[in-house]
Amino acid sequence: MSLIYHTLLVLRLTSVAALAYFEATYGGGEDTMNEVKFYNVKTRDFVTVPTSQVKKKKYEKTTKSGSMQVRYAVRANVDGTNLTKFVSKDMYDSLSVPEE
Repeated sequence: MSLIYHTLLVLRLTSVAALAYFEATYGGGEDTMNEVKFYNVKTRDFVTVPTSQVKKKKYEKTTKSGSMQVRYAVRANVDGTNLTKFVSKDMYDSLSVPEE
C-alpha cells in the first residue's frame, strides 16, 4: 500500500514540477497586451517584442476532406530574424495590431 501511495505522490510532484517549469518557460500562456513573447530558434532564447512591432496573420488551408482549417499567428522581425508565434483565436482577436 505504501509503495502505491509513494508512486502516486512522486507522479503528482513530477506533474506539479513540470507545470511550474512550463509556466516559467513559456509564460503560462498569458501575454500582456503591451508585448508578445516569442521563441527565437536561431538564438535558442525567448525574445519579448512590443506590440507596436508585431503584425497578426491568419493561415487558411483546405484539408483533404474539404473543410477549412484556420490557424492564427503573430509575427515579428527582430534583428533580421522572422519570428512566428501561433496563438488562440481569442488572443488573435484581442490584439489591435495590423494584419499582414
